[in-house]
Amino acid sequence: MRHLIEDAIELFMGNERVNHYKQIAAKLRYIYAKRENLKNLPYELNEFSIFKNKKSKYIKNELIKENRKLGLRITIFDLMNINPAKTKKHLTVARIHSAHFKHYNFSIRPTTGLDKFWNKFSKGSTLFMGYPDIEKYYHFKYDNKEDFTTKLSDEDLLDFLMYNPGFFIEAKKQYIVIHKKKLLEPEEIVELAKVAELFGKELLEIYTKK
Repeated sequence: MRHLIEDAIELFMGNERVNHYKQIAAKLRYIYAKRENLKNLPYELNEFSIFKNKKSKYIKNELIKENRKLGLRITIFDLMNINPAKTKKHLTVARIHSAHFKHYNFSIRPTTGLDKFWNKFSKGSTLFMGYPDIEKYYHFKYDNKEDFTTKLSDEDLLDFLMYNPGFFIEAKKQYIVIHKKKLLEPEEIVELAKVAELFGKELLEIYTKK
């Protein structure tokens, strides 16, 4: 019954998105997979809010790139909701995994009106030198400020955040998840893939330094 509902949603959306994903896979050298069962996801991902309530969700249009030499795996996919009344909750997600990532948690999310209000009265220094306005667009949560700013110091990554508002980035244990609150357009998926690779390689380089 569940697969019938999933197939009905895919039929309604048409094959255009499937074709876009296959074109992106060929362009960026990813492997394309039509579908993945959420039950097969690693247990650690249950800690991420977007992977909760698995009974009502499924993964569609999966792109996979694995660099075994670096120990880095990137997966990009549409996280779909089988409830027709919740189609606005469909998301495009990038998932980054490496066994080299240390158990360090942080999150980045778009600023809210309340964040902007408190920022007006904040006398703290900017998190990133050369990016005094980045906290107008994103709210950062971390355990250790110095450690966090070191890991997020890549200029390309900070430029991406500055000029691409609206992303949610969360790190837990050996995983990083990046998404917006919507399905991304093909050109946005390409940008998401690029930033996921940049993010993964940047952190991997820091974590594996001796």
